[in-house]
This record gives sequence, C-alpha cells and structure tokens, in this order.
Amino acid sequence: MLVVTLVITVYALLIAGAVIAILLGFTDVHFHRRRKPGRIHVACIGDSITNGDWIPNCFARSYPSVLQKLLGKDYQVENYGLNDRTVMRISMVPFTYEPECIRSRQYLPEIVIILLGSNDSRSQNWVNKQEFKEEYRRLVQKYQELPENPRIILCTPPRVFQIGIPELIKPEILSIVAEAVRETAAELSLELVDLQEASRDWNTLYALDGLHPDVNGARKIAGLVAEAILAGNRPAETGKTAEAQA
Repeated sequence: MLVVTLVITVYALLIAGAVIAILLGFTDVHFHRRRKPGRIHVACIGDSITNGDWIPNCFARSYPSVLQKLLGKDYQVENYGLNDRTVMRISMVPFTYEPECIRSRQYLPEIVIILLGSNDSRSQNWVNKQEFKEEYRRLVQKYQELPENPRIILCTPPRVFQIGIPELIKPEILSIVAEAVRETAAELSLELVDLQEASRDWNTLYALDGLHPDVNGARKIAGLVAEAILAGNRPAETGKTAEAQA
C-alpha cells in the first residue's frame, strides 16, 4: 500500500511540475486557433520573450495575448514564440528550422511581428554584425514571399538587467543586434518598434533572471506593438512618444 501511495505521489508531483512549467512558459507548448475568416491575422515570431517565459499563466498574459486584447475582435493574434531560438543558423536552435516557422507562414498572416535576436547575443551564437544581418534578411524574406504580401514590423530586442549571475546575454552584443535590426528595417523600408530604446528604464519590469520582461513588461511591449499596428506610422517614433507619456 505504501508503494502505491508513493507512486501516486510521484506521478502527481510530476504532473504538477509539468503544468507549472507550461503555465510559466518554460516549454514550447502552443495551442493555435483555426484561422478565422474576416479577421486581420497577426503572427508574432520570436523567442522566449514572445513565448511568455517567466510570466504566470503565459497563455493569457504574454505580450501576444495582451496584444490580442488591445487590438480587439477584428484581429486574430497567434503566438509563434519559442524558447532559446535564434536568427543565426549556426546555433543549435535557429527559428527558421522549426515547425512553428512553417506553421506561422501557413497561417497566411496579414501582419508579421518579428522579435528575435536576444539569444543571438550569446557568445556561442554570435559571429558578427554583417552575418547576423544576412541571416535576418533571409528570415524576413520568408514572410515577404507569402501571397498576402504581409505588413512586416521588426522589433529590436529589449535590454537585459542581469544581476549577480553569469551574463548569458551579452549586453554589448545585444546593442549590436539592435543596431543591425534598425539598419535592416531602414534598408528594407520596414516598420520598426525600438524596444531596445524603449526599455531603457524597464529594470523594474523584469523577472528575477533579469532577462525576461515580466507581466508588466509584456504589457509595455504589447502596447508599443499595438500602437504601431493601429497607427500605421514608424513605431520607433510612436514608441518613444508612448514611453514619454507613460
């Protein structure tokens, strides 16, 4: 009887742990909805910041989920964020090789939000700025080739505020990544949400690891992206105005 009780307890703990991991965005579990006709379809491409890592009940509180609420029923926002993913294909987990990349294109979005680059700033994933820009262009091109000719909005990765732990994300490389994203947006005449600039004073809006925006940080990101979508202006300028008013 004791053995049976122990087995049941272990299984219950494993299930509870799995549920917690899923709800905190520590896994790559997604529940995509069917593409609804008559909506403006938005695909959020990204890494753990998009996925909602470290955000309790990430399915309802990640930045894409908040973006859905801000945009309203005329839009359908889908989250294609995957933890640890990169732009650079030399890494172990480039986004372009993932099934979610294929699914995001099969979704046939009218608007694509790309928020990648944080994990590219890790030493083992980084080569140089030019190489990153070339890989980033290849990723963007995958969505430019879609028959819907979607509107593509690029986002620079937000800053990091790591304290007392080894630097997983290198701030000096992250600033180069942001620079590369800005240049790519200008060169391809794409809209830009400059989260690197906007997050300058967000140090209190991060999870304990200092790498991932918390629920309030996710709201900030969603607000800037929503403003960009609804205004149809250059989001970098709009974003700075929004931050000044916040």
